[in-house]
Amino acid sequence: MKNECPAFELLSRFADGALETARERELAAHLGGCPSCRATLSSLEEVDALLALTLPSAGARRFRLLRPAMIPVAAAILFGVTIGILLSMPSRVADSPIAVAEVSPQPFDGPSAMIPAEPVRNIYCQDQFSAPQLSPLWKTTEAISISNALVDAHGRRALSLTAHPGGRRRWALASTSGDFPVGEGVSFDVEYRVPRPAKGGRMQVLVQSSPAKAGRNVIRWSWTAEEELLEAQADGRGKPAILWSAKNAGSEGGWHRVKMVVTSQDVVLYRDGVESARKAHGLALERAGLTLGSTTDRRFKDLREPFECQVSDVVVRREPGQ
Repeated sequence: MKNECPAFELLSRFADGALETARERELAAHLGGCPSCRATLSSLEEVDALLALTLPSAGARRFRLLRPAMIPVAAAILFGVTIGILLSMPSRVADSPIAVAEVSPQPFDGPSAMIPAEPVRNIYCQDQFSAPQLSPLWKTTEAISISNALVDAHGRRALSLTAHPGGRRRWALASTSGDFPVGEGVSFDVEYRVPRPAKGGRMQVLVQSSPAKAGRNVIRWSWTAEEELLEAQADGRGKPAILWSAKNAGSEGGWHRVKMVVTSQDVVLYRDGVESARKAHGLALERAGLTLGSTTDRRFKDLREPFECQVSDVVVRREPGQ
């Protein structure tokens, strides 16, 4: 793509997921180096979120044509919606929702940055975060500073994901820049560490489909100081279904490994090499990407400290015959 910024219509189609794959990659590369276009795209997403809250789905689709006019008044609408949510929010403490956010793509670095169509020795991709900077295989939320995303942690290099409770968005996410064919099976193997467990902080590993008109299908494993959960959410709607849960006995801050083997029918969860659960997920998954993240629950009013999780090794493999 040339250096000039794309037209508003092109950014709008990008936000809707309506571009062809090649054009989408070109625009993603431009967005990685253009703060102005990222700000415009962020405004589009905020307007769409407001429309989704205030209009039926059909009306929201029609009003997307008015995106340029809606952007200047988004702040006023957001204030009204926020007041309504605060007034209707239940007083009890509940589990934090699945955080699935669009993340700002980092610049692509030629063909080597692309996820291969066919795996090498059944491995689609692997990252041990040993390079001086984050690989272009990853795209991140703005909460992650690329200059200090990689840290030396407990004897090894790691990706640091830190969610700040005072931020506008209380999560830090890193997603693969492409997705993987589920087929007979694909595994997502993540080595992680939570240095300082905190009530109200949650680490999560999400396997998710690309967003479609109906929404996004998500399988999530998550960890808190009190519990572990394996959940499935269809079309990004409603409350996630809990497939498996376990009380957490705490963490000594060491390294652990979680692996999810996903097929079109079920998901198998392994914890430190031991099978913990094998459940049908009930989702339509043909291809799926990987998102790593930490979140803080805004309903924990006394939460002041940031919540950090660290990832030292990620491997995505084809798992035939699962």
